[in-house]
Amino acid sequence: MSSQPDQPARSSAPPSARPSPRRGSTPTPWLDRSSPVDLRKALDAEAAERIALRASWLAPADRSLVLAVVRDGHSLAGLARATGRDQRALRRRFARSVARLLDERTAVVARALPTMGRARAGVARVFYLEGRTLREAADELGLGLHTVRAHRQAIEGVIEAARRADAPDRRWRKSEGAPR
Repeated sequence: MSSQPDQPARSSAPPSARPSPRRGSTPTPWLDRSSPVDLRKALDAEAAERIALRASWLAPADRSLVLAVVRDGHSLAGLARATGRDQRALRRRFARSVARLLDERTAVVARALPTMGRARAGVARVFYLEGRTLREAADELGLGLHTVRAHRQAIEGVIEAARRADAPDRRWRKSEGAPR
């Protein structure tokens, strides 16, 4: 019997033979291995209200999923049973949609959408709001992949400009009497 029962047994297998954690599967703090009921409890009232207001930015399928869980109080397990879909896939889709809605970059893009041209607004909608890939955006909008990348780069500039505008002014540090 081991003197330290809390310690997991060390593997003698070489590192390449040991199972590695799945890449890209780091849960967000409010999705920390909780059941669907606990998931809804983890969302505070302010975040749930913000999500419900911003849900109109999502694609219709994602919007109905998010609103069913956040606003109507359905569980993801119940929705998976009712629709015949995989619960894990539904949970991932819900988590990605909510993370996008709570991301401030998405809010900046949604506010700037009316000021953009038709092609750039389409790229912003498909890529940032609906969360699809650049290739899917290019296929849906009938644009070349390079054109979609150029629009995305311009949108990133809009996001960066908004971030700088929200940043506090630091010019006071360079006062006239301060030694250089």
